[in-house]
Amino acid sequence: MKWPKPRIIIHPGLPKCATSAIQQAFVLENHALPSALKVSFLSAGFKRNQGHPDVIRIMDDPEGFLNDLEQAVFLRQRYFLSSEALLSIDLAPFCQRFNVERWAVTTRLPIAQAISNYRYSGWISGGFEDWAGRPENDFNTIATRQTTKIAKLKELPGDLVIVPLEAAPYGKAVPLFCERVFDAAPELVDTLRVDTGQQVNPSISFALADTLGRKLKARDIGPVDATLRRALVRAAKDCVLAQSLVGLTPESLRDTVQPFVEAAGDHYASLLELSDKPARTRNVLDVAIGNLTKFTEMPSATADQQAELDAQADRILDSCLAGRPA
Repeated sequence: MKWPKPRIIIHPGLPKCATSAIQQAFVLENHALPSALKVSFLSAGFKRNQGHPDVIRIMDDPEGFLNDLEQAVFLRQRYFLSSEALLSIDLAPFCQRFNVERWAVTTRLPIAQAISNYRYSGWISGGFEDWAGRPENDFNTIATRQTTKIAKLKELPGDLVIVPLEAAPYGKAVPLFCERVFDAAPELVDTLRVDTGQQVNPSISFALADTLGRKLKARDIGPVDATLRRALVRAAKDCVLAQSLVGLTPESLRDTVQPFVEAAGDHYASLLELSDKPARTRNVLDVAIGNLTKFTEMPSATADQQAELDAQADRILDSCLAGRPA
């Protein structure tokens, strides 16, 4: 007898778009939220309700991850999987193992998402001005690439539901996600200590990221492997900055971003229109562009502040590079 395929809702990111907050919400209190939504949360190794999902495994060993998918046994009727690494692999095998109900993609204005990615780990390739000047990091190119990647989900079985984070009040991404993706936000979601106004997996201060990028490039250490990359990101995130340094931005930010602002809204509108469940696009765009404009108006470091940032960056790099083979 051939059993029917189990159903699944898959959240494949985007990175730096509340993925960590959503994953944490589905893990907290012994996976209380998936129970309330009547789904089983797929944890690492395709285990049911046993902690956080695969992310690094997908990035480091996508073939092994898909082989594990082929061998895994799924006894429940309905599952939920979330991982910001999923858009980097072939997702067709999931359609062979499951009836995919929905692809749920969390988004932000593409420029904002790209800058957040830079602040998270993109700085490892250099300072912000240098990074933004590369053809692959042109903001129009990034937005087009992002839209193309999400559009490919429409070629697969299942609805595509886009969740623009600008539609949520600050710190309320998880209730918005549940409402748009599961058509319900259980009362439980407001009691989970995840959307507290603090990011679960934050990017670092923009000025520190820029400083680290420029100093790391100046040291000319050669290729940065995955192990060193993770050590650098972890050390940068663990660095506690004086509050006066936290809200600073690189001097080049306004001149780099301003030419793309109008096109950024057009690109984002095209992306949001891919959703099979409409969003309030005009309101989302107004909030997104407003947030970006405020961001470009934030101050840059004074000479004394830059000296503090330089010292912090040197300490971070010295600690991570100590003992590294020449």
